[in-house]
Amino acid sequence: MSLIGWIRNLARRNAVQTARGWGGRQAGEWVDTETALTVSAVWACVRVIAETIGALPWHVYEKAESNGRVTRNQRDGDVAWLLQTQANPEMSALTMREALAMHALTWGNGYAEIERTTDGRPRWMWLLTPDRVTPTRTAAGGVVYQVRDPQGGETVVPAADMFHVHGLSFDGLVGYSPIDIARRSLGLSIALEKFGSKFFQNGAHPGAVLEHPGQLSEQAHKNLRESIQSQIGGDNALKPFILEEGMKWQAMTIPPDAAQFLESRRFQISEVCRWFRVPPHMVADLERSTFSNIEHQALEFVTHTLMPWCRRFETEADIKLFGAVNRGRVYTRLQLAGLLRGDLKSRYDAYAVGRQWGWLSANDVRDLEDMNPVAGGDEYLAPMNMAPADMLREMSEAPEPAPPVDDGNDAPTARVRVVR
Repeated sequence: MSLIGWIRNLARRNAVQTARGWGGRQAGEWVDTETALTVSAVWACVRVIAETIGALPWHVYEKAESNGRVTRNQRDGDVAWLLQTQANPEMSALTMREALAMHALTWGNGYAEIERTTDGRPRWMWLLTPDRVTPTRTAAGGVVYQVRDPQGGETVVPAADMFHVHGLSFDGLVGYSPIDIARRSLGLSIALEKFGSKFFQNGAHPGAVLEHPGQLSEQAHKNLRESIQSQIGGDNALKPFILEEGMKWQAMTIPPDAAQFLESRRFQISEVCRWFRVPPHMVADLERSTFSNIEHQALEFVTHTLMPWCRRFETEADIKLFGAVNRGRVYTRLQLAGLLRGDLKSRYDAYAVGRQWGWLSANDVRDLEDMNPVAGGDEYLAPMNMAPADMLREMSEAPEPAPPVDDGNDAPTARVRVVR
């Protein structure tokens, strides 16, 4: 099968997986969304992205007629209330965003049905688990979503009423599941964790052969097995084990250091971070982090990891929640500057620059800090050595002043003749 054919088959399989679930066995272990989340690195990567997106401020803006930008007034049931405060009577906006991001990061797709009022305005958003939703096309070529009801039956939801967030996609309709794509890597991670658990559970020298010079009866076999389990299993690990009747203990297990167990476990953390594009220090792996590079890695996390997901959420909200009437006039923004909420010094340094160079007033800063305005705080300052570009252009194009005219009233000047 060609590469294009394999990718198309994978895209079709992803569309079916969102409907009935999926899983597969790799490295002897079963891998699906549930078992993958038991890997600490997977859980940490999904959590840091989902929780960060859920915690960001999400504002609605409306372009003013003077090409300015003003924050739209918030009303109960309005889009701003849905995105920032309450998604539905049972779920906050933060919880909704976390769940949508988590579904998109594991299943590849996150769904929420938009409930509208009689006049078509969004009222609530209801989370749908990906295993119940299947995107499909009608005979006319339009996109609809088939939703299986918990009580049985099926509901068809138009694309305009489905808030759909997905990651990388082959057809633009259904996103790839990162867990499915990374199944081999995750299978190895699960196998390594299970190996380590069994190793320390069974003692320091599990999997050995007892060599006896004679032949043991069935009852002797039973007694010997019980004796071994009681002496070296569980809390008795690493304690001395006494052998009788000339028995010899021959260990058969490869020591973990020889098998590079710890190195493999450490590599799997980087491997998982690579799949989710998360810097290792964000999942508490500080082995290769230094004071000089950890700040740059944090910026890369915002630029290359969070920004694409924020744009996915923003564009879906702009398309599905405002309609064609408000196209290009009303839009949303997830404020990545909200990540500085816990960094007082960085916020104040940024305010100082904006205030000094004239694009922030005192009341602008106070509004960003959730403080009341003050009298005279709407004035903007500007450095004294700055001038508008138009003024500089007028000064450069002005004609040079004419030389002074000798009216004869000045004292005569001496003329000096130069002889060569």
